[in-house]
Amino acid sequence: PFILKEPDASPETPTLKAGSLAARSATVEWTAIPKDNRHGIIRKYTIDVECTKGSACASQPPFSLQSTSTEKEITGLFPSREYSVRVSGYNVIGKGPQSDPLTFTTTPDSEIIRDTH
Repeated sequence: PFILKEPDASPETPTLKAGSLAARSATVEWTAIPKDNRHGIIRKYTIDVECTKGSACASQPPFSLQSTSTEKEITGLFPSREYSVRVSGYNVIGKGPQSDPLTFTTTPDSEIIRDTH
C-alpha cells in the first residue's frame, strides 16, 4: 500500500544571491531548499523587499513579491538606493524562516551591472 504523509513543519531557509542590477530593478536568485529540508512540496517563495538607505526610502514602504521559481526580477526601485531582500519558502504548513538578508545598491540611472555573485 502507498501511504501519503503530510508534512509536519514549514520549509527551511533558502540561500539568496544577487543577479543583475540596474537603476530601477534588480534580479535576485536563490538556491532551491534541499529536498530533505522542504518538509513537503514548496508551493511558492515570498520575496520581502525594503529600501534601507537613501532619501527616497521614506516614500517607498517595504513590499513583498511572490514567485514559484528560484529567481525574481524586482521592479519599481529607485536609482542609487540601498535595498535589503529576504526570501522564504511556503509549503502546505505555511511560511518557513526568512533567508539571511541580501543587501545591494541600485545603479545610477545609466548603468547596468550583470551577475554580481
